[in-house]
Amino acid sequence: MKLRGSRRGRRRLFIVFLLVALASIFTFRGSVARIIEPGAEQFVRSGTWIYDQIFWFISASEITPYELNQLYVQRDKLAVNATEFATLQIEHEEVLEILHFVNRTNTVGVVARVLAKSISGITSQFVIDVGSDDGVKAGDPVIVGDGIFLGKLTTVGRSTSTVTTLTDSKNATAVAVFNGSRTIGVATGSIGDLLEIAFIPADEDLQPNMLVVTSGLESTIPSGLLIGLVNTVQEDPSSPFQTAIIEPLADVRRVSQVFVIPNQDYD
Repeated sequence: MKLRGSRRGRRRLFIVFLLVALASIFTFRGSVARIIEPGAEQFVRSGTWIYDQIFWFISASEITPYELNQLYVQRDKLAVNATEFATLQIEHEEVLEILHFVNRTNTVGVVARVLAKSISGITSQFVIDVGSDDGVKAGDPVIVGDGIFLGKLTTVGRSTSTVTTLTDSKNATAVAVFNGSRTIGVATGSIGDLLEIAFIPADEDLQPNMLVVTSGLESTIPSGLLIGLVNTVQEDPSSPFQTAIIEPLADVRRVSQVFVIPNQDYD
């Protein structure tokens, strides 16, 4: 009993001391603020840690293991709910952009959700939740946002399909550069998340930030879908060709909803 009483006495003394210290700080807050301003962030962090320690020190003897477990359960539920809400908000924004593209171009297609991704230095693919039962076929173009070309369906099952993106090293896409002559070429996956258009005649005008779109030379891919921007132009005085490095506008790592345009003949 004496030991417990002495602990309570020390606890009360500590709390009184803390309150006096805080009162002094607020009384002379102008001077104190000027002194601690350089380390204000660290001061706030320390204050938060002290509050947590005091709260735990005072409450630990009053909360039961069952009550503590219930608090953990509530925390986990709140975290799950917050995650679900954030995911739904992102998906909602993506679908709104797709709907804008559909309304603007009168394009018919299928909205799909991304189920899994496989992204590395040479491979860039992901799986979506639509397949042949939804009317899609291998070669169909896949877009995101307001008409940004992301890749093509390469493997199609009944209810799922695999999309190979533009930046995959095995992918090739017929493209056009928005310059005076509308230079055409074939874009392939390059190092990292970039694309490369090789064998462009050296006399073609290529400048950084020029737009690159689909050319329409592939029978299943409509023309004019946005791909990216010219990042750099590589020239070799001894070669009759130049190479354009393209930075795609879409980032597959941030995509959760896509739009598949059913196979059509655009010739």
